[in-house]
Amino acid sequence: MCQTPQEEFEASQQRCSVCFEEQPGSSCVRLPGCRHHFCRGCLQQLCSTHVKEGSVEALRWAACVRALQWSTAHVQHFTPQRPR
Repeated sequence: MCQTPQEEFEASQQRCSVCFEEQPGSSCVRLPGCRHHFCRGCLQQLCSTHVKEGSVEALRWAACVRALQWSTAHVQHFTPQRPR
């Protein structure tokens, strides 16, 4: 059976582009377009920082020239909910 590229990514070990830790691909997120990938913890921190700074429209991975161009829903998915 032939795996899709996403299935191959999720089934293999990946090195986070931020913390450089090896993680299962299923615990990582690969960005559309540039295809850089991050562990969920690092991506969550990146999103949270931009939300706190009010700079979500400028959300980007520092080593890449592409802006992520994510909707608010994408960013909220990786931003921990604060208790009210």
